[in-house]
Amino acid sequence: DDLGVSALWLSPLYRNPEGRWPGTGGYEYTGYHGYWSISPDEVEPSLGTEDEVRALVAAAHDRGMRVLLDVVPNHVHEDHPYRAIGAERGWFHENPDCICGNYDCPWEDQIQTCWFAEYLPDLALENPEVMKQVVTDTVGWATRFDVDGFRVDAVPMMRRDAVRELVWGLRRELEQGLLPFYLVGETFTGPADYDNIAANLGPFALDGQFEFPLLWELRNFIAYGSGDAAGLEEVIGLSEDRWGGSGSVM
Repeated sequence: DDLGVSALWLSPLYRNPEGRWPGTGGYEYTGYHGYWSISPDEVEPSLGTEDEVRALVAAAHDRGMRVLLDVVPNHVHEDHPYRAIGAERGWFHENPDCICGNYDCPWEDQIQTCWFAEYLPDLALENPEVMKQVVTDTVGWATRFDVDGFRVDAVPMMRRDAVRELVWGLRRELEQGLLPFYLVGETFTGPADYDNIAANLGPFALDGQFEFPLLWELRNFIAYGSGDAAGLEEVIGLSEDRWGGSGSVM
């Protein structure tokens, strides 16, 4: 509050698996980060209880702060109950050998069906049954904890129609009061890649996205000293032109 913070963005609260799992470079990972869901509605015990989450949100609201949760509609961990339920019902892209970014599974060709890891099955959001369940689960997190928005993970790994279906489902259920429900997406890009970010902005899509072209120029200017204020101003202008008319808050 003393810092003037007006919103809190929390890591995913999904319960994650215990133990270690193979990562890149020969390292092992744990699920401390929240992106390996093993339950559609349980809070990760190492982060707290449901009552503690509600108390945090209430305390933030008392101070005029909004609270956003991180949601992960693209994939689940192999220990998630949906894996057992949906494996025979077309709930997943059955492509475990296609690990995103591998030589034989390039991002540009398989981004919507590849798996982040061999233990992270990719949800087939084109399946209406899957899409309905994802919307139901996501609405549940919002209503149980009275949060004000979501950061949507891995947007380019989902079909554009799936993003719009998720947005519509959330707005239909949640925007019944005076305040809009803010949805910000993560479309990771390199410098100057405005099109991929803009593709999921607008009145029927996300309210905003993380502005990665600006990130790269800020990093060059502030951290590396390889840019200058004129270059930063140019990128800001390019961004404003590209998002203009979308009504987006980036």
